[in-house]
Amino acid sequence: GLLGGLEVLRAGLMGKLFVPSPPPSSERLSMPIDSSAWRPHRNGVVLTGTLRVHDGRAPAAAQLLRRMVEDSTAQQGRLVSTIAVNQDEADECVFHIFERYPTLRSMSRRQDSELYTKFIQKLEPLLAEPMGLYMMNERDGRLTEPTYPYGPGGEG
Repeated sequence: GLLGGLEVLRAGLMGKLFVPSPPPSSERLSMPIDSSAWRPHRNGVVLTGTLRVHDGRAPAAAQLLRRMVEDSTAQQGRLVSTIAVNQDEADECVFHIFERYPTLRSMSRRQDSELYTKFIQKLEPLLAEPMGLYMMNERDGRLTEPTYPYGPGGEG
């Protein structure tokens, strides 16, 4: 099955981070996280999130999220080290996001970009509730302490 946010965190802490794909017959959004190509970051950050969309909006959200990952990889590869989205098997309206950045500054630059701003503008009407976010530091390839993504101690 697909891993939720806590399972992704637990797997990352154990040094093995991958998300198995669902059976081929599944139409759910599933993107494996391939840790074999990871380069450890001296001062990186990892952002995980869970979002829930309105009933009936899962296909539109899956398409938008898939496009966001493709665009981020193609156009913002220097800012984003790893990005993957997986749709929850138990609830098609829930999506789990995993993002890895080489620095806090690269995360901020990406989130301030026109590409990301347009993505958020398209995503917001689909959301049934606020996104749940969890951010932690990555030091030399290891996930460490949680950090605040916003306000004092965060990027802004």
